[in-house]
Amino acid sequence: MTPQPGDIIEIGLDEGVLCGWVQAQPPGYPAAVAFAPRILDRASLDPGALIASGGLQVFLVPLAGVLAQGRLRVVGQRPVIDPPRFRVPVLNRAGERVYDWIWQSGGLTLRDAADVEDLPQRVILSLAAVVARLAAVSGDAAKVATSGSGPAGSTPL
Repeated sequence: MTPQPGDIIEIGLDEGVLCGWVQAQPPGYPAAVAFAPRILDRASLDPGALIASGGLQVFLVPLAGVLAQGRLRVVGQRPVIDPPRFRVPVLNRAGERVYDWIWQSGGLTLRDAADVEDLPQRVILSLAAVVARLAAVSGDAAKVATSGSGPAGSTPL
């Protein structure tokens, strides 16, 4: 079963367990998932408490691959109050940022740059790229670099 907005999910990795909360499933895009800031050991995993503790990072990430491999399972449910927002920078011919759009569940809104600085950029990341980014933030980068989930690319939209 495909995860739906509000589902709390576990993804099994070589390094442990990645816990996330599906925030949105916009048409034509992969799921927007808020991930816990670090990879956890299955023995210490309490997904509901982990999601409630905050510090989550939101990414657009395809889940079909891990779902087909049987590495994803839904372990709980928590209502999504406000779907995540992403910034979409618009560049001039010189490559300089002129302004930003705010993208939320497929809709675009124009905003000043000051309103969007803290928003993540709308980029689709592979699961391996998400793991690498979380590991870099949590200090587990060496662990990920030696495993099967190492860094991979992203696709800006």
